Amino acid sequence: MSASPSRTPDVRFTIEDHFGTADRGLCRGTISATLRGDFGPLPATGKSATAPIAAIFRIADGQIVEVCVYPDTLSIMQQFGLIPSSGSG
Repeated sequence: MSASPSRTPDVRFTIEDHFGTADRGLCRGTISATLRGDFGPLPATGKSATAPIAAIFRIADGQIVEVCVYPDTLSIMQQFGLIPSSGSG
């Protein structure tokens, strides 16, 4: 899920931990946002979500050349009200 200013104008990333080597890096933290715009065929709900996120970076010649981001998409979609939470019938 990618953050878009029109869908989630208040998106915020908080880095809680980071470490790396000469050619790799990792950040761990949280993402929070409010779904203000449509998300593809899914409607804007106006609900907010906060969830864990991790990002792995590949570094070459002193620059970040690749980023893989891993948010807890299930939790985000549940908090936005787009899919039911577990246990809710």
